[in-house]
Amino acid sequence: AINSPASLTTRDDEAFANTAISETPDLTSVESIGKGVFMGCHNITSVNYTLDTVYENMFNGCSSLSSITWGVDNSNRDNVISIEEGAFAGTAFTEFVFPKNLCDINDYVFENCTSLTKVSLYGNFNDLPLPVEPGDEDEEDEEETELPCVDHEGLMGVQVIKEGAFKGCTSLSTINLYDDNYAINPDKDISGHDNVFTFPYSVTRCDGSSRQNTNHYTFEGTFPTKVLFSPNMMHVGAYAFHNVTSLTEVKVEQFEKSKMLTIKASAYQGCTNLETIELPLNLIRIENSAFYGCEKLNN
Repeated sequence: AINSPASLTTRDDEAFANTAISETPDLTSVESIGKGVFMGCHNITSVNYTLDTVYENMFNGCSSLSSITWGVDNSNRDNVISIEEGAFAGTAFTEFVFPKNLCDINDYVFENCTSLTKVSLYGNFNDLPLPVEPGDEDEEDEEETELPCVDHEGLMGVQVIKEGAFKGCTSLSTINLYDDNYAINPDKDISGHDNVFTFPYSVTRCDGSSRQNTNHYTFEGTFPTKVLFSPNMMHVGAYAFHNVTSLTEVKVEQFEKSKMLTIKASAYQGCTNLETIELPLNLIRIENSAFYGCEKLNN
């Protein structure tokens, strides 16, 4: 274990990387944290995390890490606003619930987490979005309590799933939705079902990246049988579902309202069991090799 003095306010890049520590020190008083601070610490199995940001590559390669608590009894969970690039890549999580106030799921955040089977996102699959701020009638507190990730339509929650976020998660078969009480959303029969990726209304694209002109590989190697997009999904990124050989069907909820514009290059290349996909009426571009090798696609 590491007992840090209260005067320690900075931990720079890879400060404790590749050490034998099994517990992370209290980070509450830290003002500045670098990249990869605990990267490759194979003895860490669980973390109690109190900061609002999980920094870049912070636990990358912590191959025994399978559990995280956001403060005492998860009391800090709603304060978490960012999980940065590669933060949990190569860890041993089997399930993960993303805090509700994240705007993005960043690049390679769970890359090569081969034990990960299920993730849960905050969201709604009804016509109406979840409220931005429920039940607060105090106008003076309105600015302070407004949640940080709201788009122009007032939708709260993750909006962009970025490059390689779940690349190589070979056991990941389920993305489901939860509500304000962190309960799995039962509003649609399909939501919460195993082997289905269900996307909330807030998600508009799975091709956002901090890099330019790259292939995104967002879900390459994952294991769903069905993908259910909301009508707000606009772009399916390059190589997004590349070689997802378990995938048989892609649907768009409220098909007639779909805003989807682009299916990018090789988005479904190598999906050898894909049989059916819905192409919305507003779709304007299908790029190179989007369905290359989808040998069962007939509808």
